[in-house]
Amino acid sequence: MRCTALLSSRNISIGLVALAAVACTDSPTTVVMRPISDRPLLAVTGKPPIDQTLEGESWVCKDGTGPATSFSFAVSIDGGAATNYSIALGTCTQVANFPVTPGQQFFHSVSVTETVPTNWAISSIVIESNTSNTTFYQPVTNAPNASSRISHDWGTVVTFTNTFTPPPPPNVDGRMTGGGVQIFNDIKITRGFTIHCDITLSNNIEINWPGNKWHLDKPITKATCIDDPAYDETPPVAPFNTFIGEAIGRLNGVDGSKLFFTFIDAGEPGKNDKAALKIIAPDGVTVVLDVPLRLLDNGNIQAHYDQPHGQKP
Repeated sequence: MRCTALLSSRNISIGLVALAAVACTDSPTTVVMRPISDRPLLAVTGKPPIDQTLEGESWVCKDGTGPATSFSFAVSIDGGAATNYSIALGTCTQVANFPVTPGQQFFHSVSVTETVPTNWAISSIVIESNTSNTTFYQPVTNAPNASSRISHDWGTVVTFTNTFTPPPPPNVDGRMTGGGVQIFNDIKITRGFTIHCDITLSNNIEINWPGNKWHLDKPITKATCIDDPAYDETPPVAPFNTFIGEAIGRLNGVDGSKLFFTFIDAGEPGKNDKAALKIIAPDGVTVVLDVPLRLLDNGNIQAHYDQPHGQKP
């Protein structure tokens, strides 16, 4: 009799679960695996070589790159109470070691649940079995669970790979004012604005180009104010220098036109200030103006402490 580990996936209420099951047949079974190029690099230390016998052993490994130093896992053996493990990034921990009984075939289930830290997501779970030295790769999306079923005469290694997404920079209480001209593709675009990083405050944006006028008629829908080290807004000092936002306004008197914009204050007298604009028609599809990030041809952009919040130094 030959036993071969097979990989499947199924949906349950908490998401995708990578499940390693065991099928025993009287004839050899062909296992179809993903090409090696599709599998993630298991860049962990201390990972047991899967081509060597891991009789009755189950290991959990943690792969990925990012600032976290350890991750929490709960491991349940044969449906019993969970044992908690802290596994450092780039390392492996043995979570089960079943006794070998010659002449007998015992199967055990090992269920692993990862507590996914903030700003992390699971990108894949790899289950390796030394049965026929096979490796299975299952990409997942935020699925914190994996189960492996092993015998006393083979072992498994389950590797969780996580990806880290840095949190967005905290917004600041500031405002930006400005006006000026850009000439792009022989089109003269003028603008004037007073906008706040706090989108609940009063904001105004007006953009004009030949035959067209766009005016803000609703609150800004998105605002991200950052202090980009590539630019120096002084003088004067401000808590940020770059305003990235979205807004909805009137295009030639018709509501529902969307504006995407970036304004950068790169100091006085404004010759190094930059702006980018994209305006979508009220149909939500047609791009009526698209100016990439570029220097102003005339005018000035100025970042300020937001005086209504009393933060002027």
